[in-house]
Amino acid sequence: MTLEFRRFRLRFCFSFFALLSLMLLCGGGTVALLCFGASLLHECGHLLFLSVFHADVRLVSLGAGRILIDRRDGGNCGFFAELMIALGGILVNLLLCVVFGISYALRPSRTSGVMCVVNGVLAFLNLLPVRSLDCIRVMELLLQRCSAEQPDLILNRVSSATVCLFSAFCICLFCCGLGNPSLAAVCVYLIFLHWKTE
Repeated sequence: MTLEFRRFRLRFCFSFFALLSLMLLCGGGTVALLCFGASLLHECGHLLFLSVFHADVRLVSLGAGRILIDRRDGGNCGFFAELMIALGGILVNLLLCVVFGISYALRPSRTSGVMCVVNGVLAFLNLLPVRSLDCIRVMELLLQRCSAEQPDLILNRVSSATVCLFSAFCICLFCCGLGNPSLAAVCVYLIFLHWKTE
């Protein structure tokens, strides 16, 4: 399904609705929707900084794996602007984590607690240098700034090492009896992201 506006198109892929339905069926309605909302707010952080730096967005495509933002010109807004655009989602998640954390401290509620944890986890995950996550884009900008040789090879090796270390960490937790299905799902998701962009 595609909605057309004056300046850009908003596309909802079938996998987006399939994932939402699966989360609602398996994860409990309220928590699943809060996780989904936090993910959308993360992407709104990127869109906010794209708007601030006058980048021309052509298409926003919502799928199961992630949300793709396609620019009309495909151009570069400059090092600082691109850095802020890449970090926009993480900054929004960290801000929301702090706000809901303070809210939970002042008046404890399940919603505040879940939103604090979910936004904190989203910020942490996007700080992992794995392909398709925000930290890799930051590293790519820094490597371009330093005129590093073979930046793609460096990013692939960093991403591979991160996925291997995170997988080993998850296996250790499961062997110690501290693992859970959510952690396993995150591990599989990181492996999928790295493998898909290899």
